[in-house]
Amino acid sequence: MGAPAAQALRAGKPADRGKTLLDAPEAGMVWEPGEEAWEAKPAALRSYGRATGRLAPRQDAVWGEGEAMVPVGQHMANLRRKGGLGKDPKRAAERGFCPGRS
Repeated sequence: MGAPAAQALRAGKPADRGKTLLDAPEAGMVWEPGEEAWEAKPAALRSYGRATGRLAPRQDAVWGEGEAMVPVGQHMANLRRKGGLGKDPKRAAERGFCPGRS
């Protein structure tokens, strides 16, 4: 590792060439794992709603297959609780969640 690359690494910033390589889709690098996890929640809720015809799962309901099981009931409970995304349209819009959209 050259001096500029080591300095960039210590500063918490990959060197330009390294960042370019990591940003390539084939690298599979996830810079914001929280965002990736967040995107899975509305997708699972939409899938559950399409399959069941309603979006009112029991709190212990899960949806998906194998490793991809998603606790849709708990997600809906979190959305409905005080301060959840479902209570604040502005906050929901900022996170890209729109309950009326399928």
